[in-house]
Amino acid sequence: MRLLGVATVVVLLLLAITGVLLLFPAVQTRVAAQLASIASERAGADIRIGRFSLGLDGAVELGKVYVGDLRGDTLFVVDDLRVKGLRIRTGIRLVQLSTLELRGARFALATTEGDVHSNLTNLLDKLASSDSTSGGADWTIRCARFLIDDLHFSFHNANSTVKPFGVDFEHIDIPDARVQGSGLSVIGDSIHTHLRHFSLSERSGLRVEQLAGATSVSGKGVGVERMILRSPCTDLRGKLSMTCEGWADFNEFTSKVALRLDLDGHLAGEHLDRGWTWPTSLGSRRNWRAFASP
Repeated sequence: MRLLGVATVVVLLLLAITGVLLLFPAVQTRVAAQLASIASERAGADIRIGRFSLGLDGAVELGKVYVGDLRGDTLFVVDDLRVKGLRIRTGIRLVQLSTLELRGARFALATTEGDVHSNLTNLLDKLASSDSTSGGADWTIRCARFLIDDLHFSFHNANSTVKPFGVDFEHIDIPDARVQGSGLSVIGDSIHTHLRHFSLSERSGLRVEQLAGATSVSGKGVGVERMILRSPCTDLRGKLSMTCEGWADFNEFTSKVALRLDLDGHLAGEHLDRGWTWPTSLGSRRNWRAFASP
């Protein structure tokens, strides 16, 4: 019993010393380099972490993070990532976070000419092939609160020509997205959250000043309950539902995605953001419903 007590004290002392050392910048830089090296070796891609810090409140911060794809091009760049309350339970495939904050990020999704998958899918497939625990049920990710600010997202499919006008889902460029919400749950390809704020502008001229509501996204479609939607020419409340057979259907949105809107608000049809077409008769404030099926 005495030896057990001494061993416990030694372990606790070592943990305390490690925690104190991690508060020093030189140690944090060394840890960041080691983490990046391990991640790069496993992924087969260039991964760099410029800064790592562990706060007294348990918050983990990463700064100047770079993730390349398998071709050596940029996939992710993150100025600042802060995670608090992180718990990983491998036995039940669960990741829990109390807070996630991501600021100043660049996400360059792309499909090269002749390839059928994106650079992200190719990287994830490589990681899955080297993961002996990847079989079985999907992982679940839960986050109590999250904020993504100043995100530049783009997607370019080199197998598709750029459309001269309108929103082109094969060539998207969003330089200023902001997403804030709570109660995030991700299981496989299904996402559920209470979206408090979502705003963006797109190269086509489309602008969303605010989208909020109880949101569900999966391979079967997108739904927003108790929705608030504002743009320069719209102020809407209600419900949005888009149903489909799979993610690929969104590449042929007008012919394969069924759209249902049940709204109360103002829609200025003759001055709508570019990329969307609505009847001009919907310009007055009223309750109205719209249905569009493939």
